[in-house]
Amino acid sequence: VLSKLWKDSIAGETLADQALRFIGLFPSLQNCLIVADAWYSKGKIITTLATKHKIRLISRVAHNAVARRPYIPPLIPEKKRGRKPKYEGPPIKLFELFKGQLQSFLVREIDGTVTTKRGWVVDLMWPPVGSIVRFVGVLHEDSNKTWILMCSDNTIPPEDIIFAYGCRFRIECLFRNLKQSRGTFGYRFWSKHLEKIKAFSKDLDLTEISQEALEIMRSKFESILLFTTCAMIAQAMLVFHSIFSEKEVKENSGIWLRTERYDLPCERKTAS
Repeated sequence: VLSKLWKDSIAGETLADQALRFIGLFPSLQNCLIVADAWYSKGKIITTLATKHKIRLISRVAHNAVARRPYIPPLIPEKKRGRKPKYEGPPIKLFELFKGQLQSFLVREIDGTVTTKRGWVVDLMWPPVGSIVRFVGVLHEDSNKTWILMCSDNTIPPEDIIFAYGCRFRIECLFRNLKQSRGTFGYRFWSKHLEKIKAFSKDLDLTEISQEALEIMRSKFESILLFTTCAMIAQAMLVFHSIFSEKEVKENSGIWLRTERYDLPCERKTAS
C-alpha cells in the first residue's frame, strides 16, 4: 500500500494531503473512529474525514487552542441588517477551563480496572473546522499535567474519548521499545543517484528526476519498509516469549538490570 502511495504521489501535495490519500486507500475505514496524535487536529483533515469518508476523529489539541460559542438566534427575530453572526461572545481559551470546577469521570482501563479522572467537557464551535466538536480536558493529578482532547463526534461520552486516547498512547511505548531495543529506525539506505541538495531547500523540483533514479528510490523505500517490518516481527516475538516463557527467560538471562519488573521479564532481558 505504501509503495502504491509513493508511485501515485502528486507534485506539490502536502503531508495532510498524503495522509488523506493514504486513508482513502482503505474503503473499509468508513464509519469508523480514528485516534491520532496532535498533528492530525487540522481543519482540513477533520472536515475531509467527516464529509468524504464518514470517519470520526479523536485527537489532542494545543494548550493555546481557542474555541467559540455558536450563535443561537433569538426566538423573536430582530430586525437587523447584515449577515447573522457565526459566534456568540468572546473567544474561549480552553486551557483556562482547568481553573474552574472540574468533573469526575470513571474511565475503564485496558486491564478492566476503573479509575477516576478529573477534568471538564464542553461542546463548542471550533473555527478551523467550522462546526461544533467536543473538547475534553483531563488533569493528571500525579504529575499535574493537563491534556485537551478533541472529538469530531459530540455524541461520544467523555469517558470513551479518554479511554480511546489512552490506548493510542501505548503506541508511543511501542515506538520507544522499537527504537531503543531493536534499532528499528536506525536504517541507513543511502543512494548516490540523486544530486546533493541543501538542507531545507525550497526550490526542489522532483519532476526533473530521471525515471531510472525514481525506480531506485522506490527500491530504497521498499527496503526501508522491509527492514522496519522485520524489526517489528522480532519485537512481537520477544513480547510473546516474555509472556509465555517467563520461567525460561528468568533462569537463562545473561544480563543484570538495576530496575527490573517482578511480574514479567522485559524484552531486553528476553533478547539476551
